[in-house]
Amino acid sequence: MKIFFIYRYFTTTGGVERTLIDKANYLVRKGHSVTIVTFEQGRHPFAFELDDNVKHYELDCRRFTLYRYPLYKRFFKLWQMNRTFVRRWNDYVHDNKPDLVITTTNSGDFLREILTVRDKTNIVIESHTAFVYDMGSRSLMRKLWLIRYIKIIKRCKMIISLTQGDARYWRGKGVKKIMVLPNPLVIYPETINNVEKDPYRIIFAGRFDKVKRIDMLISAFALIADKYPQWHIDVFGAGGEHETIEYLIENMHLVGRVRIHKPTSDIYSEYHKSQMLVLCSRYEGFGLVLIEAMSCGIPCVSFDCPYGPPEIIKDHYTGLLAKNGDVADLAAKMDWLISHEKERHEMGVNAHHYAARFKKEVVMKKWENAYNALVGDSTA
Repeated sequence: MKIFFIYRYFTTTGGVERTLIDKANYLVRKGHSVTIVTFEQGRHPFAFELDDNVKHYELDCRRFTLYRYPLYKRFFKLWQMNRTFVRRWNDYVHDNKPDLVITTTNSGDFLREILTVRDKTNIVIESHTAFVYDMGSRSLMRKLWLIRYIKIIKRCKMIISLTQGDARYWRGKGVKKIMVLPNPLVIYPETINNVEKDPYRIIFAGRFDKVKRIDMLISAFALIADKYPQWHIDVFGAGGEHETIEYLIENMHLVGRVRIHKPTSDIYSEYHKSQMLVLCSRYEGFGLVLIEAMSCGIPCVSFDCPYGPPEIIKDHYTGLLAKNGDVADLAAKMDWLISHEKERHEMGVNAHHYAARFKKEVVMKKWENAYNALVGDSTA
């Protein structure tokens, strides 16, 4: 099977980028022909390691460069760039004739152009975000854009959603061709007791973005910090909210108790050393960080937000769910896990066993079978 993955760029260490690269590497090692097509990568290196047998082709239509032009020129430059994209993309598809083209809802700016190919092509769109937040809006312009966007999406062969909750929203918008498949774990540690734990450590891992609501994590910890003076939070990540987070830590007198670390390529070793992971997002497309932490034998505390956490965390079995956006309840759940050491350990063991269902060899096989079935349907 000849497969194209088309995506904006792979210069950042995001969850979508990592998942697509993992799939490309897996599929090429299974004997498929795989090409990564980008349109804003330029000459920048890939943030994740790409198998030598995965091809890469750059369309070089970088929308982010439009800011260089005066406003009156931008519309013409955008029109010109769209035409260039369509021509280059169509030519590449025509010359190479892929069996399957895979893109994501994150390609929104160019999604119409991706779907507008002259050659008959099976196109699959993966939904890696929470529809209700990512697509929803009360503004008239956004609603009109969404109507057009849904109409475009209905042209594809199939939408693959990561959660049942997200799939329900797509169906509610009239999208019928949809299936649900989870993201896979890249690593599943068979042993979870081979690393010495910090007995008082909570971990957070994710980008510093308003969607992640790290301010609520800090506020929740502030409510219980005096009660547990030895406990601390290690925050791993980077992003635009860095200065805001530092200000909150200082303002709430938590310097040294909430510590910021740069992203690490060995986040699993950091999970292993921790007692729990806390996630406080406004929404999640899936919540890969949850199953990563669970695979390392630590329970998770999360807001019951759309969509991943309530489908991944089994409340009081592999972790705890707090009322969405309720800082006091989040603090109470953290407090409970801190003060119940025996139950915390049992939840960690349960979490490790539960995460096994997301092993790469299990989940990737489901994705491969789905891709094969979609191609088979079109050739039958």
